[in-house]
Amino acid sequence: MSTEKNNIHLLKENKEVEKDEEVAATEEVKSEEAPSPAAGREAANRDMGKVAVIVSLLSVVLLVIFFFGLNQNIAGLSAEVKSLGELRGQVQTLDERLVDLEDVNGQMTRTVVYGLTNEMAMEAKYLEGQINDEEQRAQLKEIQAMLEKFRQSVLSKKIQ
Repeated sequence: MSTEKNNIHLLKENKEVEKDEEVAATEEVKSEEAPSPAAGREAANRDMGKVAVIVSLLSVVLLVIFFFGLNQNIAGLSAEVKSLGELRGQVQTLDERLVDLEDVNGQMTRTVVYGLTNEMAMEAKYLEGQINDEEQRAQLKEIQAMLEKFRQSVLSKKIQ
């Protein structure tokens, strides 16, 4: 009987060992299903680290976009400033041309007055040949001298 007892006992021991193994296996499954708080924090930290990396990469991308956008705006402003400088040069050129045109106006007036004076001198010369009276010829010579003097002053001065 002792051998039977031993066998039975062995069965009981095997059942207890199996129960212990089952309990250990269920505890392992439970431990896998419900991680400890420290393990959960580590997982959350890893997830937050990934989020931080993604956020930092997105911020770098946004900075690059803003940089190139501002660079384009500055390039546009530079082009506008250059065109403004060219416009100022054109205005300066127009001012110079206006002064030249004003000078041309004075020259034209002088030329017209000079031409009229020449015409008067030629008519006085013609009249000199037509007049027989010496006194009138002397007066006509004085008029011709005055016309010549006036013609010379027209050439030397501006008429406004």
